[in-house]
Amino acid sequence: MRKLILLLLVGGIANANPLHDIVTKGSTDRSVVVEIIDSTDGTPETGVVFNTSGIDLWYRREGAAVTSITEATLAALTTAHTDGGFLAIANGSYRLDLPDAAFATGANYVDFGGTVTGMVVIGGRVRLVDSNFEVANIPANVTQFGGSNGTFASGRPEVNATHIAGSSVSTSSAQIGVNVVNAAGTAWGSGAITAASIATDAIGAAEVASDVSTEFSAAVFTVNATQISGDSGAADTLEASLDGTAGSVAPFGSVDQGTAQSATGTTLVLRSALAIADDAANGMTLLACGSTQGYCQARAVTDYVSSTDTATVETWTVTPSGTITYYLFGTAPSTGGGSGLDAAGVRSAIGLASANLDTQLSTIDDFVDTEVAAIKTKTDFLPSATAGASGGVFIAGTNAATTVTTSLTTTFTGNVTGSVGSVSGAVGSVTGNVGGNVTGSVGSVATGGITAASIATDAIGAAEIASDAGTEIATAVAAVQGILTGTCDSGSTTTCVDDALTQADATQLEDRLMCFSDGWCGLITTFTPGSDQATFTKVAPSTRGSKTYTIFPSTLE
Repeated sequence: MRKLILLLLVGGIANANPLHDIVTKGSTDRSVVVEIIDSTDGTPETGVVFNTSGIDLWYRREGAAVTSITEATLAALTTAHTDGGFLAIANGSYRLDLPDAAFATGANYVDFGGTVTGMVVIGGRVRLVDSNFEVANIPANVTQFGGSNGTFASGRPEVNATHIAGSSVSTSSAQIGVNVVNAAGTAWGSGAITAASIATDAIGAAEVASDVSTEFSAAVFTVNATQISGDSGAADTLEASLDGTAGSVAPFGSVDQGTAQSATGTTLVLRSALAIADDAANGMTLLACGSTQGYCQARAVTDYVSSTDTATVETWTVTPSGTITYYLFGTAPSTGGGSGLDAAGVRSAIGLASANLDTQLSTIDDFVDTEVAAIKTKTDFLPSATAGASGGVFIAGTNAATTVTTSLTTTFTGNVTGSVGSVSGAVGSVTGNVGGNVTGSVGSVATGGITAASIATDAIGAAEIASDAGTEIATAVAAVQGILTGTCDSGSTTTCVDDALTQADATQLEDRLMCFSDGWCGLITTFTPGSDQATFTKVAPSTRGSKTYTIFPSTLE
């Protein structure tokens, strides 16, 4: 019975927050658990610490103002109690050490909660009681039996039993005088059951009925308690809560209790003819106990349909089955903030319209997908490198030292109005004017691209002409005047053979003056095209092989 009373009390008292615990007034060093979820999508927040931005935890005693808690960190979950101590447990649950003042006498409950920027803190309520429910034996003040005041001595009730099974009995010396004269037709020898009357091992397993434990349990404590502490209404409430009478038990926070009609993975059909309007049970705590499972499961009601008595909840860990008893506890919004939001409150908090939350989230998801797709069609053309870095895009004011290492294949039709420090690679073509200097090579300049106006007066002097420019100019002049130069591949004192002399007509070189690098000159008298040999009449001081020569177009010697 004691366990059943505690179960009903822990299930929730009608208060501002879900019932978290039952604590004796004046207790010290007590901790509670708060849940913290994301304010946008409701997922558990796991990274909150005592000094997270916007954290503000509080407690409020019955009839008093909210008291702010000074948060402090804890070294570990096993660390001794510290007022305001705060540390993550797991999966969005956090240990909070409430100050001792929260549990002082003078109040019947204390609420706790808080806020964290961008999050929702789910607090609760601690019921403060005079009796200590954490001990093995719970004290009870029974003052009446059967509607009459009882007589007590040293904590023991004095009971006058005048009847047994409806028949009067005679009493003597505080003992029930009963005359049993026969047992199964056999007279008792002394009129009392003694050890001698029962044979050894006469009562074994076969003689004990299967329901004997139930019978013994029912016989242990059968009391017709019409009052508790002088209050007959309290006795009626206790009876209703213990025997599972269908209906509400307001002092225990029970909006309704009874036997469910059926259950699915996410619903529980409550007792028929339950007078609760559509959605009125939303946010309440539903405790379902399936006889097959042998334990209870608690869930928050997310939707309630009155016509079918159906409460929708988060998926049960195991779908309740067998005979399903349930308890529906009311959960009011928080008085201090952070917890107790129903579906409408959540929509309002995150700025959604009053439509179904799933519909709103689906609309937002579709909108985001459309916008992201539109942006992606443009950003797909951007390089993967970081803006301003090598290979990245240009951003005004950030690319002073940027080097573009990849090819620019797109034609630039606009103007570059700033200065370009240098162009180290080849430039395919420049169709406009280059106002600065080009220090690299230019592949080609369009015909007429360099005009007299492009070259400054006296721009080309001796310093601007390379050392081999004279040779080039001389070669060009010689070509114009018909002057030939070369080197004899072989020869004698009267001949020079040079494969470079490819004239086809023998008369093309006859009577022309041929001068050599050693200063000797001779007049060509014969040229043989087939052997590329020039013959002269004068005899040279040495053979002409490997000697360079110049052939002039005149016959002067």
